Amino acid sequence: MGNVAELLVPAITWDPTTGFTGERARITRALELGVGGFVLHGGPEAEVRTLIKDIRHASKIPLLIGAELERGVGQQFSGTTGLPPLAAIAALGDANLIQRAAKLTAREARPLGVNWGFAPMCDLQMNPSNVRTSLDGIGSNAEDVGAIAAHWIEACQHEGMLACAKHFPGAGRVTDSPDHVVPPVDVPRSLLFENEFRPFRAAISSRVASMMVAHVSYPSLDASESPATFSSVILRYLLREKYGFEGLVASDVLRSRGPLSPEAEAEIAMRALDAGCDVLLSPSHLESLVATLDRCVRDGPLYEDRIEQSRRRRLKWAQWAAPQTDFRRVSGSDVAWAVQLSERVISMVRGEHPKPGKAVEVVIVDDDTHWAPLHPRTIFAQTLESAQVAAPVVDAPTTNRDGPVCVAVFGELRDGRHEVAYRAETVQRIAAVCDAAVVQRRPVFAVLFAPPVLASQIPRSVPVVCGWSADRCMQEATGRWLTRPSA
Repeated sequence: MGNVAELLVPAITWDPTTGFTGERARITRALELGVGGFVLHGGPEAEVRTLIKDIRHASKIPLLIGAELERGVGQQFSGTTGLPPLAAIAALGDANLIQRAAKLTAREARPLGVNWGFAPMCDLQMNPSNVRTSLDGIGSNAEDVGAIAAHWIEACQHEGMLACAKHFPGAGRVTDSPDHVVPPVDVPRSLLFENEFRPFRAAISSRVASMMVAHVSYPSLDASESPATFSSVILRYLLREKYGFEGLVASDVLRSRGPLSPEAEAEIAMRALDAGCDVLLSPSHLESLVATLDRCVRDGPLYEDRIEQSRRRRLKWAQWAAPQTDFRRVSGSDVAWAVQLSERVISMVRGEHPKPGKAVEVVIVDDDTHWAPLHPRTIFAQTLESAQVAAPVVDAPTTNRDGPVCVAVFGELRDGRHEVAYRAETVQRIAAVCDAAVVQRRPVFAVLFAPPVLASQIPRSVPVVCGWSADRCMQEATGRWLTRPSA
């Protein structure tokens, strides 16, 4: 029997102070145990490339190196090319843009050593109160989402990077639940087949290499009401047998459930593997987990044949995406195209186009105060300054000053929020800044560095520019968009 550790893919996180230094010992031990890959979060391009090269050299098996790259490689790794969110690109209505964005992402990721991108999201926007699909989803029309996903998958994998359709069999109807409660999608199976499943069937027809499974229960599909992560009915019968999916089934349940004890993590991992998951992302207690899973394979209840199927499947796709020497590199024209695309998706959510003039005060309101952002919030103001617009960052509109006030609103609700809304104090601060500008008889407008659905958090009398995300590329694009001569 092979090593069950090959089915585990730990996370590596860049620290702004210590870089990857604090992760080195853990990486070494993970490779000694024989893990099947790593998930990377953040880091400068050169350091990421060096780290992955060292990891591959030390590994005895081909590895999967994954990352969240729905917004280009620049979403994760500084010094690389960023892209608008897939929903923003899709809104332009041009399939060629989707394909070119996917190709650029894969072409830039592969030379870094990343061979597995966790995109596209195939969940439909079926529930306005669902935080993740409201912010990250592509749309609500199953046929359209399926076509967009297929374009992305085919272009991405043509360049040698594994794509990942998520989150099977569809989590768009979920109403966000308190932590550790498995949310149900309790609708007739006919509705699921007509809607949720269609983007995933399109992904399978495009030969998608992997699927991320939803930790959601579907009583009409599995009467036991087990979440899909633990459901052999959903993973083996429906996905494998009915739809003929031959790729990897991945689960991020070990991360999404929050901090887990070693015993709880082992129980979840055992159930997921037994049900049909092939690889588990981001385990926290790696050494004890490997020991427990080895024992479960040796003594039960995990079957050796079940684990061997997943081992072979992981090895097949890791070999398929193994590093090559004939990369198609990102060209200067690719980067220029990405810059233009980022500007094309900027739009007014409401109101007239703002005129920053020669000077504008920028007030930054950040709802994401619980974590250190990869991209500094001051990039937007710096871009305005580069365009010869004085853009001092202030805490509140300065009295006895003329000129417009720009409220730069940041916050993408990445902290397990259960409502498509900013914190009350964030909303109050936005309103207070806008009111102060009005009292001073100064023009005020907001720039929303998040999807347009969050424009509802800004007073309705205030014009809103949608910059879509806080990534460097979108802050820079919004600054250029506001100051271009035609604006």
